[in-house]
Amino acid sequence: MDDEGLDDLIKFSGGLKSTTYHKRIQINRIVPIENRENEGADRIIVDVDFEKLLVEEKSYSLYDGDEIIFYKINENKDKYVSISGAVNRPGVYGFTPGLFINDIIQKADGLTGDAYSDRIDLVRLNS
Repeated sequence: MDDEGLDDLIKFSGGLKSTTYHKRIQINRIVPIENRENEGADRIIVDVDFEKLLVEEKSYSLYDGDEIIFYKINENKDKYVSISGAVNRPGVYGFTPGLFINDIIQKADGLTGDAYSDRIDLVRLNS
């Protein structure tokens, strides 16, 4: 239908995944014949600020042949610490404000019997 837009497409498809990046959706568009002379192209790429559309509760018109690309959120994790070496459960643990090195060692079920406890190496990747 002519009055169906991007929001309708999302509803028809079952909604967005939790891994969808909301700030940008890209549309590969075949320019309608009547607009090609004004656009100076047969095809264009349109970047849509989807987050803005959500806030303003607006729809975005789609045209026949539009290909919509939804991007994923960044795979990087934040707010974690990693412990390795002579601990019983090395690995990644959630970071909370006020967390001390001793707390992380306890989360890792303590030191192994052969741990050298006179020194610890701490590597901080951000402030």
